[in-house]
Amino acid sequence: MRNMKILIIVIIAILCFVGCATLPTSKEYSYTLTGAEDITDEQVKEIKSKIDKVYKYFDDRGYELDEVKFIMAKNTRIDHPKNEIIIDFENISDFELMQIILQHEFSDYLNYGLMYGVIYDIAKTYDLKFEEVNNYSIEEIEEYWDYMFLSYVNFTPEIASESEVEIAKYVATELVNYILDKYGSEYLFDLMKKSSESVHANKVSEVLDEWIENNGSDFKDIRIVNREVFNLNPNDDTIAFSTGNIYWVVYLNNKELYLGRYPNIHDNTKTFYDYMNIFYEEISRLEGVLEFDSSKLPALTVEIYNGVYNDIGRVGRYDEHYRKISLDTAYIFSHEFVHFVDYSFNRKFKYSAYAEMRADYYSRNFQLDYILNYGYKAAIENMQEDELILIDPLAEVEKYLGRKLNQDDYYLLFNDLLIHTRIESGEEIPKLFDVSSGRYPTIYWISLFNFIIRTYGEEAVNTIMFEEKLPDGTQKNITDTIEEWKIYITNLTKDDYGNYYD
Repeated sequence: MRNMKILIIVIIAILCFVGCATLPTSKEYSYTLTGAEDITDEQVKEIKSKIDKVYKYFDDRGYELDEVKFIMAKNTRIDHPKNEIIIDFENISDFELMQIILQHEFSDYLNYGLMYGVIYDIAKTYDLKFEEVNNYSIEEIEEYWDYMFLSYVNFTPEIASESEVEIAKYVATELVNYILDKYGSEYLFDLMKKSSESVHANKVSEVLDEWIENNGSDFKDIRIVNREVFNLNPNDDTIAFSTGNIYWVVYLNNKELYLGRYPNIHDNTKTFYDYMNIFYEEISRLEGVLEFDSSKLPALTVEIYNGVYNDIGRVGRYDEHYRKISLDTAYIFSHEFVHFVDYSFNRKFKYSAYAEMRADYYSRNFQLDYILNYGYKAAIENMQEDELILIDPLAEVEKYLGRKLNQDDYYLLFNDLLIHTRIESGEEIPKLFDVSSGRYPTIYWISLFNFIIRTYGEEAVNTIMFEEKLPDGTQKNITDTIEEWKIYITNLTKDDYGNYYD
């Protein structure tokens, strides 16, 4: 009996020991926290409880944050060594504290949307102070989907509207939940770790498209490319991103310069991405016209400024050595892209003017609203003031057509009428092969090539440039066709108008 009592006592002792061993204990994560002498224990305890929750969140998901030393200070936020984080605990919010920890772990250029979504998840899991995120319908999200990038810059008011920011926050929180549920935390943290790399930035866009499709939307099919904007240097007014084999750099400074003269392409995000859509529509058009596959072209850099080339009378250039297009304004993009295509395929021209003629001719339909709303109208007004033309070609063409002009009309009858009226006013036709000044006789080139195509066919554009002959079997060259065109344009009458619209 006595032995039985001893056995029961031993069993109870063992159970008590096991019970004590499995009670929850306070885990010390891989960081230290120190503060100045005038910082109280309660203040240290409060900050530590919040840091613990961030570390626990990652620890519970199988990811161990770096070992780091947190230093509590007052009214100071300074750059810290890799293994130290300075906390201005009197002014820091829960969100800022979590942001500092995540950016220290994953890099300063961590995808802002992924970071925001994770911070929101941490805050909701542990009841930390954080803003509420509004819900949006899929229809409301679709309205902004072309501009839905979850990168660093997209959450700043200089780049995105208030509506875009609020919807982006909602999408960010939902996307993180989607990734955690479908792919797991390891996949999410790997994306976060490498999110400033263009390859992984594109992966974020792919998951974004997948998320919206999973929510019953087919809007992603309308998007031009999967792309994710990420800021290379948040301290500069610059955004940079990749789309396929094109690397874009947009300089956001000098926003107020030249707004009256040129269509500004980066006055806000929506305007800029509207242009991005047009850029890719134009590349697709040129693929058909010039017969190339844009995915097979070499890597290209496109830099977009404001006013850089204005002082030297240029609004863009293509640098074949660096394979780089530099632009002041959007409407010159297509011209420079034609140069890029020709150089990529090693197309040689006998005269440098040929390259410019070709680029001008094939980019003639890519003038955005600049030509219609400003360029030609301003040119007409200036010529009328200087008495360089006898009639208003705009009014004349619209009278003949019985309607307002569209963009195609400007590259057909209008150019011929404008040149004809200049000749009638005594102006001489400029030298068509002199491009040294960088100021090209564009309207004359377009009129000339319209004439060549109407007379000798579309094929003549290439044969006259690459083979120095026309496709009709004669020995006529560009000099001969220029003389024929001069006779036609000088003697232009209303009987010739139908050539454009028959």
